[in-house]
Formats: sequence, C-alpha cells, structure tokens
Amino acid sequence: MFCILSATYTLAGAMFLWLALASRRGLSRNHCAGIRTPKTMRSDEAFVTANRAVWGLTFLQGAIFLLSAVALILVSRAQVSPAASLGFALLPAVISLGLVGPQVRRAHRAVDLLPGR
Repeated sequence: MFCILSATYTLAGAMFLWLALASRRGLSRNHCAGIRTPKTMRSDEAFVTANRAVWGLTFLQGAIFLLSAVALILVSRAQVSPAASLGFALLPAVISLGLVGPQVRRAHRAVDLLPGR
C-alpha cells in the first residue's frame, strides 16, 4: 500500500514542482493549471501575476509531497501502528489542501495591485 501511495506522492510532488517553476516563469492563462478563479482568469496579465505571486507556496506543496514519498517508504519498513501510518500518509494531502486558501488570497491580492484594477 505504501509503495503505491509513495509513487502517487512522487508524481504529485513532481507536478507541483513543475507548476511552481512554470508559474515563476510566467505560466500562460489556460484552463487546467494554476490558480483559476474568476478574478485571475480576467486577463492574461492577471493570470500570470496571480500565479507568479504563489509560485513559492506551490513549490512548498511539491517539496512536501516529495519528502513524504521518501518518508512513507521509511515508515513502511518500520514497526509503526496502523493508525499512525494512516495519519502520516494523510498529512501531506491535508497540509497541501491547507495551503490552497492562502494561495488564493495571495493571488487575489497580487491581481488587486495591478494598475487599472
């Protein structure tokens, strides 16, 4: 079970890291990646600005998933209770979801600071 979850977390981490680096470079407006709210999708400039503002938190999400993938392999080899294992397995997803609110707020603040808004 932990090997599959570890592989999933590795893939998720790689995707978040790619998204973070693409956002930092100026991710173009699209309909599948990035912070996509009505406010950030108003224009190309708003989308790029919003996603540049949150690239660091997106990078943090990717790092958490990658580190958790390695840690899950170590936990699977240790004698850990099933409840502790389950809690540890869910922790990266909970942390990542907890970062979504701050990401959206930061993205919206960045868009609000654009000239002419």
